[in-house]
Amino acid sequence: NKPFRMRSEAPELSKEITGITEGYEQRVTKDDRLYLLLKASRDITYSDGHHELETVSLAVYPPVGDKPDQISANRAIYDQANSMMTFVGSVKIETKDALKVDTESMVYNQITEMGQTEAPITFSRENISGNATGAVVDGKSKRLELKKDVQITVAPEVKDATASRGTRARPVTIRSARAIFEQPTLRLSFYGGVTADQERDTMSGTELFATLNEQKRLEKVEVRGNSYLSSREEGRGAEVQAADMDFFLDKDQRLERAVAMKDARSRTLDADADMTL
Repeated sequence: NKPFRMRSEAPELSKEITGITEGYEQRVTKDDRLYLLLKASRDITYSDGHHELETVSLAVYPPVGDKPDQISANRAIYDQANSMMTFVGSVKIETKDALKVDTESMVYNQITEMGQTEAPITFSRENISGNATGAVVDGKSKRLELKKDVQITVAPEVKDATASRGTRARPVTIRSARAIFEQPTLRLSFYGGVTADQERDTMSGTELFATLNEQKRLEKVEVRGNSYLSSREEGRGAEVQAADMDFFLDKDQRLERAVAMKDARSRTLDADADMTL
């Protein structure tokens, strides 16, 4: 069979094959610990030193603990001299902290431990899931940057089927132009026009900042710029507009109260509704 040829962002890559290895494996240690484990069903080596790998997996181990960050794909170009890898085809990332990302291409820098793609992605971590086009995955700082067309859903964390019966908890879906998820602080930041929907409640604005509690549920949402709330709960329908608004959610991740700041305006949507700002 003719060896596959991949397109690369580096057109100067050599086309002269110097070796083919079936069952390729590379181990790199750091401070007497396994740091990097690279495996491929086939390795094609070229005269400039780069490798083209088939059915490839990469595991990067932390200084403490045994659970690695992992990337797998159908194929990859490995520029060993510059510690860069380009993964192509069914790319799957799973970090040691349970963040899972699926996409079709990813460029990974072994030194910075950052992966980048311009392709559509889907992702999930525990009760948070979503999709976007283009992303930067930062393994060191545990940060996920979503470049455009962002949709994220924060679902209430339910332990088992029994616990879900009768609960008031409902998911919140947030859409924006771009977003950042900072795992250490459990903070979600959205930019470029944002809407957040939960059943009959809609929150929107220019920017939105959300904080998760220890149970990974939303507890506070801050909307900045052109803030808007529409609540269409039966008998209590209302609309509120202001420059900025803060929304507070209860333990079931349901909207409990809203605080409007600067140029607040409101109106009821039900004739018999009472509303307090």
